[in-house]
Amino acid sequence: MTEFFNFALLGLGLGALYGLFAQGIVVIHRGSGVVNFAHAAMATLSAYVFVELDQRGWPLWLAMISAVAVSAAFGLLMHVGVMRPLANAAPLTKLVATLGVLSVVQAGLIGWPIDLGSQQSFVDSFLPTDRVSFTDDVGVSQERLWLLGIAICLTAGLWAFFKYARAGAIVRAAAENPEAASALGRSPDAIAAANWTVGSALAGLAGVLIVPVIGFSVLQMLVLLVPALAAALLGRFKSFPLTLLGGLFIGVAESVLISRADWIPDVFTGPGWSKSVPFIVIVVVLAFQGTSLPSRSAILERLPRVGLGRIRPTTLIVVFAACFVLISGAGVFGYGGLSPNTVAALMQTLAVGTIALSLVVVAGYAGQLSLAQWALAGVGAYVAARTAAGGDLVGIGSLGTLPMELAIVLAVAVTVPVGILVGLTALRTRGVNLAIATLGLGLLIERVVLGNADYTGGVAGTQLEPQTLFGISIDSVTDQRRYGVFSLIVFTLCALIVVNVRRGRTGRRLLAVRANERAAASLGISVVAAKLYAFAVASGIAALGGVLLAFRSRSVIFSDYNTTNSIQLVVQTVLGGVGFVGGAIFSGAIAASGFVVHLVDDWFSIDELLVALIAGVALVLNLALFPDGVVSMQARKVGAALDYLTEKVRPRKGPDKVPVISGAGPRERVPQRTLRVEGLSVNFGGVVALRDVSLELVPGEVHGVIGPNGAGKTTLIDAATGFTRPSAGKISVDGNRIDNVTAALRARLGVSRSFQSLELFEDMTIGDNIRTAADGRNRLSYLTDLLFPRHAALPGTAIAAIEEFELADDLDKFPSDLSFGKRRTVGIARAVAARPSVLLLDEPAAGLGERETEELGHLIRRLADEWGIAIMLVEHDVSLVFSMCDRVTAMDFGEVIAVGEPELVQNDPAVIAAYLGVDDDSQERQPEVEAPGPGGRG
Repeated sequence: MTEFFNFALLGLGLGALYGLFAQGIVVIHRGSGVVNFAHAAMATLSAYVFVELDQRGWPLWLAMISAVAVSAAFGLLMHVGVMRPLANAAPLTKLVATLGVLSVVQAGLIGWPIDLGSQQSFVDSFLPTDRVSFTDDVGVSQERLWLLGIAICLTAGLWAFFKYARAGAIVRAAAENPEAASALGRSPDAIAAANWTVGSALAGLAGVLIVPVIGFSVLQMLVLLVPALAAALLGRFKSFPLTLLGGLFIGVAESVLISRADWIPDVFTGPGWSKSVPFIVIVVVLAFQGTSLPSRSAILERLPRVGLGRIRPTTLIVVFAACFVLISGAGVFGYGGLSPNTVAALMQTLAVGTIALSLVVVAGYAGQLSLAQWALAGVGAYVAARTAAGGDLVGIGSLGTLPMELAIVLAVAVTVPVGILVGLTALRTRGVNLAIATLGLGLLIERVVLGNADYTGGVAGTQLEPQTLFGISIDSVTDQRRYGVFSLIVFTLCALIVVNVRRGRTGRRLLAVRANERAAASLGISVVAAKLYAFAVASGIAALGGVLLAFRSRSVIFSDYNTTNSIQLVVQTVLGGVGFVGGAIFSGAIAASGFVVHLVDDWFSIDELLVALIAGVALVLNLALFPDGVVSMQARKVGAALDYLTEKVRPRKGPDKVPVISGAGPRERVPQRTLRVEGLSVNFGGVVALRDVSLELVPGEVHGVIGPNGAGKTTLIDAATGFTRPSAGKISVDGNRIDNVTAALRARLGVSRSFQSLELFEDMTIGDNIRTAADGRNRLSYLTDLLFPRHAALPGTAIAAIEEFELADDLDKFPSDLSFGKRRTVGIARAVAARPSVLLLDEPAAGLGERETEELGHLIRRLADEWGIAIMLVEHDVSLVFSMCDRVTAMDFGEVIAVGEPELVQNDPAVIAAYLGVDDDSQERQPEVEAPGPGGRG
């Protein structure tokens, strides 16, 4: 145990630095709501300045102050130049902007013009280093205790400032409600600027303090971001004491694992495991903090545009043939092909572009920002190269020397399950938290496997023999042009798969989950299946990209598949357009050693890292001006031009497109099902939202539910449809309990709903909104859509819904193009298109005029009478409810106060008292909160 205590005490010093580094992240987040991934860049910049000034002979105190001041100034500049223009952007857009800044600093310090590379610099400790002994065998350097003391003092100061100081209260208020702060004469922008300055100064201080402990190198400083993010997560990005404790825990755990004590299982003492503690912490914390579906109050973000998935066969054939001729040197018209260096650059472009295609699927289509795609490409490269070389695989041993084609198949087969494991983090997390989790998992793969020389063939990497594919020599050294053609074929096939996914039923499911998980689940779409599918397909594509990179050389170095390149991939693909196949091509072209970099280097002799720096700057500028990426700016123009040329060459006969609606849709009655709610109760902490509520929804009847704000009406819908877990009671359909059934499965059982806040799929047309609801839910389409996406006409129920709600002229429009009343109609039509047996409508008449409300009432009545749907109508317009409902339930404070025919409920004394705002004893009513968070009416 002596060894354990010694290593634990050593870990306290490093953990204190993690905690201090994380405090800067928390300060910035509390002042601006941004999780700053560029925090590592600020610490790196400060540490670099400190080392430089120290080596130039500056006084220690002046070098420290100057380094911290540079970091603080950089933070202020980042707020003014980057975050202020993105003030109204989505959180994920801001996150990607911080990645761009990180990329800029990294490229600047590693390459041009400073050229630090992986240099390691050391500075003598400026803190006392004498040993402090607690027992004869247990002790630690004073330096570690000083670091712990500094972290504790700064943490206490931050905690006291934000808790007790008036300025701290103002910062909290501005972060939670910028409009209210502005109304009080406080500038949210000035407050955010101050927080960015202070948070960046803390990053700079941590960078200065950590140099004497671990030395300075750019790459080493950058990986400190993950433990800091893990510590901030433990503090939920707001608690300074918990953040420090998180940092201390991570530091001690890392240090103890390094000790390889006898009581530690052997599996955790291998290389890389000690540095994987932050990732394990991230996964555990997010698993407990996350939710399977976002809350009703979740903010819907503006997401980047995606391509339409349209394939133009003529254009595809022409472009492919041209690339084939250029790469192969086929001698067409006497042309001998491109130079070997240019072919090599195109091979790099195609390989990186293939990995970027995986990001288009998972981030562009499914909206799950993954920072692990490059690491997953490394897994594919590792499996393919090691099996082709006959080397050992981690935990498996040698499978013998496999032919290249089998090695590639095995690489994909292994990487897909690994990708699904990455995707498991997306089931309870989303947005920024998911990006943090995938970054941690990418580091885990890098440190435990890809960066471990014991698994990868030593320092020289894995050595490959000349390769053949189906008996054809395809070695990248002796048959470079053949390998280039092979890369072209692989990229083209992967691009076709990505396009097929987009234009089929699967693509609509992914876009629905990306746009609104709650609304997708309400239509019977399995959010779990959609996310895992996106990660699985993306992982398979990433593996193929990794294989293309690996077999480009006879010596495969797996440490190249690192977090730095993963961040660069995101920056490049978002800059190009993460929702477009063209964005992936753009990403590959501007990647290191890619085609654009090759041309620029040939013409201007500019280093490729300068191109990376320019790309980072361009990304930051583009996010404010063109958040959809460079490719999306021109996609419509290019598409229109190609359509024009195609029309000139081969004019179409007949109409441009088949009409969606042809004839009246069927009005046959839906399957008859009865929904019963018995003794339902819902608690939010100590707040009772529902108490012992019972009701029955019968086929062909409209059951109204009324009550004042906070009565529990929306919570009743949420509980009945699976979006809120009840604390007691029973929910059944035709006598079959569905209490523990997911929202998606309840929808497939015929229980559907609309939303008070509409929750339409804003980046889909009205037609696709309705088509998504009407699509079949068979999971076989997840496979068939990869190759043969179906283009079936709208089913009869969807056509009937379109006609019933008069939407035929709006199918090609987007929700934002419609009036508010029309948007509400679309929400109901979409729910009806799913052919529900039970339909729960949440305030469908809110915001409508008198005439629109009357028409809506007639439509709802017809759905019950002609379709046989059992309808629950939650509505504040009591005149609408009493005029058209068969039965009415009145609620107050989460309880049923009256139920029966409209006339009886309308004259019930308890109902009258509830709406007058007094109870039976004429006492003033006390308001009660229905559910946590903003969310509108109950």
